[in-house]
Amino acid sequence: MLKIRFISVFIVVVLILTACASGSASSTTGDQPAKSAAQPAAAAPAPKQPVTLKVSFTAALQEVFETYMEPALKKKYPNITLEYVKGKYEDMIAAGDVPDIIMPNGTLFQVMDLNLQTDLRALAKKHNYDLSRIDQGLIKSIQQYSPNGELYALPASKGAVVLLYNKDIFDKFGVPYPKGHMQWDEVYDLTKKLTRAADGVQYKGFNPDGIGTFSTQLQLNYFDKNNKATFTKDEGWKKAADMWLKFRTLPGNEPNKGGRDSFTKDKDTAMIVTQVSFLIRQPVAGLNYDMVESPTFENNLRTNGLGTMFVITSTSKHQDDAFDVIQLYHSDEVQTAIMRDAGLFTELNNADIQKQFGANKPELKSLNMQANFKVDQAIKIVSRYEGEGTKAITNALNAAAKGQSDVNTALRQAEEALNARMSELLGGGK
Repeated sequence: MLKIRFISVFIVVVLILTACASGSASSTTGDQPAKSAAQPAAAAPAPKQPVTLKVSFTAALQEVFETYMEPALKKKYPNITLEYVKGKYEDMIAAGDVPDIIMPNGTLFQVMDLNLQTDLRALAKKHNYDLSRIDQGLIKSIQQYSPNGELYALPASKGAVVLLYNKDIFDKFGVPYPKGHMQWDEVYDLTKKLTRAADGVQYKGFNPDGIGTFSTQLQLNYFDKNNKATFTKDEGWKKAADMWLKFRTLPGNEPNKGGRDSFTKDKDTAMIVTQVSFLIRQPVAGLNYDMVESPTFENNLRTNGLGTMFVITSTSKHQDDAFDVIQLYHSDEVQTAIMRDAGLFTELNNADIQKQFGANKPELKSLNMQANFKVDQAIKIVSRYEGEGTKAITNALNAAAKGQSDVNTALRQAEEALNARMSELLGGGK
C-alpha cells in the first residue's frame, strides 16, 4: 500500500513539472507553437551564377580597372569576370555583340543616337545607391543630355582644372606667387607684371588658349531653343570675349603656341589654366611649378570637368551585375586606392578621400594638390553642334586679336557664320 502511494505521488510530481515546463515555453513564445528540435536549419543562399561582362573602356581606365578593380571584384563579386573589348559601337551592334558597359568620353550623343542608353536612376534605387555621393555638378551635367532628368551615365572620374604657375619666372621678376580663388582681373594684373623681356627671352604672363575656359565658367550656350546662335543675344559672350581678348592683345603676351607647350617645353609662360594630370603622368624635367585653384568670374564656378562616363547599355542582359561593378568602382575602398596612387581624380564628394590624392607619390608631396577640389564646377551646357559653335567664335576672335575687327563686330560675324552653317546642316533650320 505504501509502495502504491509513493508511485502515485511520483506521477503527480512529474505531471506538475511537465506542466510547468510547458507553461514556461508558452510564456516565451506567446501563442506560437514551440519549434521542433528536428526542424531543419534555413538553407544557405545559392551562390550567384558566373557572369562575364563585356566592357569597352579607354586604355587608361582599363589599366585602372586591371590594377584596382579586378582584385576588389574577386573579393566581393567572385562570380563576375570582365572581358575587355574594343571597336566601334556601330560595328558591335551590327555583330549583335554590344558590351554591357561602354565608356563615351565627353559626350553622350553617339550613345543616344544608337539608342544604347539606359536611365540609371531605377538601377540606383534598386541597388540602394546614394547618388549624392558623387559630385553633383557632374550628375547635373549628365542630366543635361535628357529632357526629363534621366541619368544616362555615371562619371568615371573628374577633370579638375587649376591654375599652374612656373615658380622660376615669378622668382626671376620678384612677383609673389598667385593665391587661390582669384578673379580673372587679378590674373590679368599678374600677367602685366610678368610679361617682359629678359636675357633674350620674351616671357609671357598667361596663355588663355581658347575662349572655352571663360565661356564654360559663365555657362554660355551657343544656341537658343531654335538652334540660332546667341553670340550677340547673350551678354555673357561679350564678357567672355572681352576677357579673352584682354589677355591675347596685351603687348608681349601674344602666344605663339598652345598653353601646355609654352609652359612645359619653352618654359617662357608663367601661368596656364588646365588639368595637372598630364604633368603627373609625364613629369617635365626642370619645370619648377605649383598650382592654386582656378581663377573664376564673380559666380565662382570652375570649368566643368565632365569627361569619361560609364554607360550600361540598353542591350545588356546583365544590367544588375554591371551596376554592381560601377557601384564597387565608386566605393570608398577602390577610390581611395586610386587616389593614393594619383591614378585619377575622384568623382566622389568625400573630402577624406580627396585628401588622399598622391599619398603614395613622394614627388607630389610639395605640390598644392588640394587646389583640384576647392572650387565648384559649372554645369555643362550640352549642344550637339558645340564644335561648330567653337569654330565660329574662334575664327572671329582670332581676327579681332589681329586688329581686323572689334569685339562687337567679331561676335556679330561669329553669329552670322554659325547661323549660316546651321542652315546648311539643318536644311534652313527646318
